[in-house]
Amino acid sequence: MSKSNKGYLILPYTVYSDPRLELVDKLIFARIHGLTKDEGYCWASNAFLGKELGKTSNYISKVISKLKACGYIDVEVDVNNNNSKRRKIY
Repeated sequence: MSKSNKGYLILPYTVYSDPRLELVDKLIFARIHGLTKDEGYCWASNAFLGKELGKTSNYISKVISKLKACGYIDVEVDVNNNNSKRRKIY
């Protein structure tokens, strides 16, 4: 079992009770929240999150946009010297 698959998910009540979010949206939030523990932000790609939940990258992208619009996450894209991008979700 990899390090990222250990433990449990935590879902704040405000997210749990938000009628704007579907159940899978809430699970994705909980997974993102869990992945922020090591570095203070979530590094996971849409493909990584989608694979875990059996969803497409496009689906994950829409959920991340929804979570951001609802005020539950912030997203930052870092571009380094060789123009590669790394997304950070807080």
